[in-house]
Amino acid sequence: MIIQFSVKNYRSFKETSTLSFIASNYDKDTREVENITLVDKYKFRLLKSAVLYGANASGKSKFIEALMFMRQFVLNSSKDTQKGEPIAVESFRLNSQSIKNGSEFELIFLLKGEMYRYGFEVNNKKIIGEWLFHKQKQKKVSCFIEINQNITPNYLKFQRLRL
Repeated sequence: MIIQFSVKNYRSFKETSTLSFIASNYDKDTREVENITLVDKYKFRLLKSAVLYGANASGKSKFIEALMFMRQFVLNSSKDTQKGEPIAVESFRLNSQSIKNGSEFELIFLLKGEMYRYGFEVNNKKIIGEWLFHKQKQKKVSCFIEINQNITPNYLKFQRLRL
């Protein structure tokens, strides 16, 4: 279950933009049962669905495209036939510095009742960085971190981790 999705330096998003499914207390009493899932272990409530509102050309479609890019990249990036091919990512082009930087994508999610934070930074040529953290009670534990193809795994974590 998705908790939060963030994107930075992708198409129309120069700064980090985030969609959070953590419920506020705004409409707590009227439709709690219909719209909210309780996550007792981490002490928060999650929305079962969300809607993006905004004016025309405000980035709603580009935000969904960012989520779809992340999904496709995760599902297809490990294929050997792609090795050395350019990556079809578009950074924010209205700033000379952002064109040089990578685009960042990050997802916080629940899997089998456990919370994880996975993300990566990528440009047209390579994966600049990639990370996976697991939240255990009050602290986040690194599962692995990759920077410029140098992977630092947490071997103890992977012995216990069963996805």
